[in-house]
Amino acid sequence: MYSALAVANAFLELARKEKATITPLKMQKLLYFAQGWSLKLRDRALFEDAVVAWRHGPVIPIVYQAFRSRGSGSITEPITHTPYWQEPVRNDIDGESLELIKQVWDAYKHLSAIEISTLSHENGHPWEALKQEYGDDLEEKNPIISQDELKEAFHKLFD
Repeated sequence: MYSALAVANAFLELARKEKATITPLKMQKLLYFAQGWSLKLRDRALFEDAVVAWRHGPVIPIVYQAFRSRGSGSITEPITHTPYWQEPVRNDIDGESLELIKQVWDAYKHLSAIEISTLSHENGHPWEALKQEYGDDLEEKNPIISQDELKEAFHKLFD
């Protein structure tokens, strides 16, 4: 299992090769779908960092912190150190995991940040259920979307 920052860097490398851009919002949703796909297809998480339900959708907080200075602009450089502890990001992802990341990239790269975000909010996704449960208190409560919830949702949504 990897850090979400390493997986984000893998997405950035794929985008760079295709001269495409990724905004922080799109990155969050690519990571969300990559985690869901990994749990569904491989029965294991791709990255170790928590997915949290925030007001505007599922978020991986460490990735949010790493790229928040970009605002809604494109991410132009990979992250080299974790935002909290300044530890180096290890980008040594195995071939099977890189293939999964590429499959997710190929499936969603054509979507805008808003379009992919909208997909993560649809009925059946864990964020939508937590939004209904917590309403306006969602970001204050900061509920984690468990790997079990994500796996179950992706099995229901994509079978």
